[in-house]
Amino acid sequence: NPIEYGKINGNVGIGLNYDFSPSSSIEATINPDFSQIEADETQIDINSSYALDYPELRPFFNKGSDVMDYSLDVFYSRSINNPSFASKILNQGRKSRLYVLSAFDDETPYIVPTQFESFSGVGGKSFSNILRYQNFINSNSQLGFLASNRFYEGDAYGNLFGIDGLFKFSNIWKFEFEFFVNSNKEPDSDWIDSDKKFGKYTVALDGEKLNGTAFFAQIRRETETWRSYIEYSNLSDGFRSDLGFITTNNLRKYTL
Repeated sequence: NPIEYGKINGNVGIGLNYDFSPSSSIEATINPDFSQIEADETQIDINSSYALDYPELRPFFNKGSDVMDYSLDVFYSRSINNPSFASKILNQGRKSRLYVLSAFDDETPYIVPTQFESFSGVGGKSFSNILRYQNFINSNSQLGFLASNRFYEGDAYGNLFGIDGLFKFSNIWKFEFEFFVNSNKEPDSDWIDSDKKFGKYTVALDGEKLNGTAFFAQIRRETETWRSYIEYSNLSDGFRSDLGFITTNNLRKYTL
């Protein structure tokens, strides 16, 4: 049978990029078109108790994303799912780096982590901000700061603040740390359907307020033939990052 076509639905978007210098740029997009992005590789989620993450394939979010590379997954660019508007400022200097991202999202993913499983859903509109700053003290030391927040319709929010550092004691010894605190108020919505509880909190989104902390530290020794490290991480039961991919909390882990 011949193909029967429906009516054409038009859609318009615009993208702007301006380079102030070889090290500074600003980029913005309104109603971006991600329809030409390569499809995600298939992942099997059978018997998986945690949400699955996928690599970022959208060029707008990939540019400059290396500054947001954390051992704790406090930033996940795909948590900004369907933006109607997004803007980004990048500055790469000799002594510092700056990354500023803002976005209005029409369909907002939401993850509730617990100790043994995570719960996820997709909700309504939100507005997100991320500020990331790194200072290179010298060739062997660097410190960083992160502030992220997301505001939902209905007076709900998710705020995260953190510091991190990397110190090289010699060519083979390095020490790295990350510390974050969060303050959240859940939306009162049906994005996640569950009657389970974890600690004193409920999985369902019922307007609860949560506060938590996360800490990560690692000391490592690397040579051409041998690599060894000691690692420690601690996430409280109230820790989450609305703009990240935290799928488990209430956890203390030692690795050698």
